[in-house]
Amino acid sequence: MSRSKKAALDAGTIESGLEKQKTGQASGSPDGESITGEKSFQGRIEAMLPRGERNAVCSKDLMSVLGLANTRQLREAINFERMHGALILSTVRNRGGYFLPSPGEAGRREIAAFIRTVNARAVNSQRILRTARQALTVLDGQLEMEGEN
Repeated sequence: MSRSKKAALDAGTIESGLEKQKTGQASGSPDGESITGEKSFQGRIEAMLPRGERNAVCSKDLMSVLGLANTRQLREAINFERMHGALILSTVRNRGGYFLPSPGEAGRREIAAFIRTVNARAVNSQRILRTARQALTVLDGQLEMEGEN
């Protein structure tokens, strides 16, 4: 990321998110309504993310601002917020990153694209599990045959 873009990012969305945290506006507690109309959990990461895929913040920048050591810690923190109702989207397009959905029709398209991506990952995971289960069944059968001798 260029210095000027990083400076703009640091001075913009993420910094305003951090300011919200300092003033208690992003305390990691129920805070307003979610896109579905339910009370939403406003977490630390959600509070600092920009709206729109074109404004997505890359993992490296989020880790730096949050003081996290690796992407695993970042994914765990984002998953925690998602499990508490935060609609944090991600993209692998361009440089990739995390963002909140845009308002209106653009946000609808972003959410639909995110759903397709997550669904594709789930389908691939199921295929991997099926293969592993089949291998385990074969191995279990072989162990039974060896034990019969």
